[in-house]
Amino acid sequence: AQVGKRDNQGWTALLYADYCKRRDCVVAMLQPEDPDICAQQLRLLADLLRSTVRTTRERATQVIEYVATVPEFFGAINAYVATNPMLLDDTLNFLLKNKALLSFENKQAYFRRRIADSADSFDTSQGSWASSQSRILVDRARLVPTAVASLLNMSGDDVRNSHLCVQWEGEQGVGTGPVRE
Repeated sequence: AQVGKRDNQGWTALLYADYCKRRDCVVAMLQPEDPDICAQQLRLLADLLRSTVRTTRERATQVIEYVATVPEFFGAINAYVATNPMLLDDTLNFLLKNKALLSFENKQAYFRRRIADSADSFDTSQGSWASSQSRILVDRARLVPTAVASLLNMSGDDVRNSHLCVQWEGEQGVGTGPVRE
């Protein structure tokens, strides 16, 4: 069988083998002993994960989840992810939900890449991850209602991306803890 050939729905022989519960055929088609063929099949599965047909995406996800639990393929999938780490942000993001499917090295690389991406928004002049500062006015006597009202008056982006600075109504002091100006 031509394992790379697709039908008019986009399904490959690999998906049909999994659909028929022929896990032995799935393993045989992926050929873990040949890294090139295995990588080709994984690329094909990654393409199927981009399909506009929901059932095709679901079946491809099931195949990859199954295959990642087979020791021979755990290494192959993780080698594929290591060479294409951006796929974790795209078609292979479901691997992040099931952490047992990724090697420690891939988890570490993903985490470091996310931190590096976040570092772009780090504002060293403010000493904070926030890009700006937003002041909220809070009355101590009505702590929760005034705090919630102040937050509701802000946009979602302001709440997420700014450093919140609480100003107590009727109090002049500003500072951390007991230190007052």
